[in-house]
Amino acid sequence: MENPRKSDLKKLTNAISFLQKHKDSHEQQVIVEEGKLAEQSLAANDASHKKIDQMDKVQELHWMFSQDYHELKLLSETLQTFLDMNQDMKDTEFYRAATQYIGEHCNESELEPSPQILK
Repeated sequence: MENPRKSDLKKLTNAISFLQKHKDSHEQQVIVEEGKLAEQSLAANDASHKKIDQMDKVQELHWMFSQDYHELKLLSETLQTFLDMNQDMKDTEFYRAATQYIGEHCNESELEPSPQILK
């Protein structure tokens, strides 16, 4: 029978991996939509309406990105706490993978939104 802690560790690492990809996707969407917004002109009424719609979309994407950021930060902290409390699992594949993931993806700069997103 598999150790339930291994299952918990696997779930945490999978959740963080999924959320990291989700956050990256939202960050890219924000950048693309902001680029579209910057290219639009307010010359005509239609352009004005389109720009307002685009601004709403950018605002919504910022909110989604912010949610991803906060969830990722919480999950990363949970994973780190789990690893700290289960040092006896150091020899397992998931423990090593989780440690590597934290080392590569969960440093402070990775968890901070990029300055371009904070505009």
